Amino acid sequence: MKRRRSVQVGPCDLLLGARYLLQGPGAWCRGTFARDLYGREVDAVSPLARAWCLEGAVARAAWQNRADPAVWEAALALLRREVGAVGPWNDQEGRTQAEVLALLDRILARCGQEAPR
Repeated sequence: MKRRRSVQVGPCDLLLGARYLLQGPGAWCRGTFARDLYGREVDAVSPLARAWCLEGAVARAAWQNRADPAVWEAALALLRREVGAVGPWNDQEGRTQAEVLALLDRILARCGQEAPR
């Protein structure tokens, strides 16, 4: 039996994964890292999670890809360069899911990665 090689992921890969998680209707939230189908707070890596804040989606993508913590931190650093503190930016009154996706699209374009459609 062949051993499966682990795939190395970079910060842009995590942002692409976060973009994928956040793209559907109702997939984005504010005020907590993640929510379940009923709007209750859950851990970002919970199998019950159905909506994530921006930082929670990056955490979930890191967990799914078994990313090194340094890669997760580098992904957050890319976001911070654009918006400062990620949590307060995500949770700002009036913020929309479309704005969150547009932010990820801008960063992914600089990474040379195309956002999922």
